[in-house]
Amino acid sequence: NNEIGVIQPVSEIAEVLSGSDVFLHCDASQALGKIELELKSAGVDLASFSAHKAYGPQGVGALYAGARARSVLSAIDFGGGQEKGLRPGTVPVALCAGFGTACELAVEGLSEERSRLSSLREIFLSRIARLNPLLHGHSDPAWNVPGILSVRFAGIDSETLLMALPMVAMSTGSACSSSSVDDRSEQLSHVIEAVSGSPEASRETVRLSFGRFTSMSEVELAAEAFVRAVEEIREIQGEVRG
Repeated sequence: NNEIGVIQPVSEIAEVLSGSDVFLHCDASQALGKIELELKSAGVDLASFSAHKAYGPQGVGALYAGARARSVLSAIDFGGGQEKGLRPGTVPVALCAGFGTACELAVEGLSEERSRLSSLREIFLSRIARLNPLLHGHSDPAWNVPGILSVRFAGIDSETLLMALPMVAMSTGSACSSSSVDDRSEQLSHVIEAVSGSPEASRETVRLSFGRFTSMSEVELAAEAFVRAVEEIREIQGEVRG
């Protein structure tokens, strides 16, 4: 999941659908280069990927189609017959080559990078533990992508926290959100509301990412900044209430 980092039980979903006429499509953009992917054995019919999620070039993606899906796929646009007749248009060779190289590099260092990101995540959480953060995600680390962290600080509006931490790159939800910034009710995360059972949780949640170029020193600095900001906000809130 792109917001909370939970790894979905795709194989179990595919098992439920087996024998039916329903095709299983998986948006695997967030999984590419982060976890091992065995699409065929998992029973996935279709899966889509974006190169930039694996440090490849923007503007190119890929579609995996299993044998069952390939037997029924047909073009909706027609032209030069590129992409095996499914998607006409000049193929961006440089972007495709860059995507391929990004995938090779991601696969080569997958295990080591996952371990490194897990360490960064745990160090960050240990540094902010005194703030009593509430985590959105699976209780078992094996079912979470370590590079995505969704955390809630009860009683603190996420927009307020963003303004208090201009040096920390984080968001209040999915980067795919296209809602107006003037209407936060339209931006509330249905994912956070579903896992927490509270619309208020969405207003108090921030999303952070740890990636290939995130260093230990950056994580430690960010954690220190979080502690200062959250404690200052809570102190101000206490004075206002008092």
